[in-house]
Amino acid sequence: MCNRCGHRREGSLPRLAKQRRAHIMNAVRRKSPLDVEVIEGPELVLGDREANLRFLDSITKPGPREEVLTWDQLAERMGLEDDQCEDDWLRSGKVIGWRQSQQNYVFPARQLDDRGRPPPGLNRVVSCLGNGYSTWFWLTAPLMTLANSKPLDLLFKGEKDLVERAAWGNAQGDFA
Repeated sequence: MCNRCGHRREGSLPRLAKQRRAHIMNAVRRKSPLDVEVIEGPELVLGDREANLRFLDSITKPGPREEVLTWDQLAERMGLEDDQCEDDWLRSGKVIGWRQSQQNYVFPARQLDDRGRPPPGLNRVVSCLGNGYSTWFWLTAPLMTLANSKPLDLLFKGEKDLVERAAWGNAQGDFA
């Protein structure tokens, strides 16, 4: 980087990377520790195991099991033709699903309305976050950025743009 104007000179970044790699390799060969900052703080105190388990039991509430469908069940609820492929629907983000076993996908039933249709804008969320269980978890958890609303509920209410912005924020590291 130029000291006068701040312009990055071509080739300077690879040179620095090579120097850093050489420094690390030399330290490994010498078996000497690298420059590591040690941060000191209070000593870790482990609590009583039984008390911890009682606390976890007090805050853990079993919820209802998620109803999941096979592709055949999902296609039947949606009224799809037999020749439509689940991979096409997953890749395009029209439905959310994940592998339950090595060969079979499952699809959460809650992603369909009472007429068997997924919410509008679901594909926009999938384009931001990908398809799978983590995206489903994000869709069904209340988010502070959405006034503690669940993104899936907002999609069903037609708030596609709001949910898409929240999904992009999440993809960029805004986890609130």
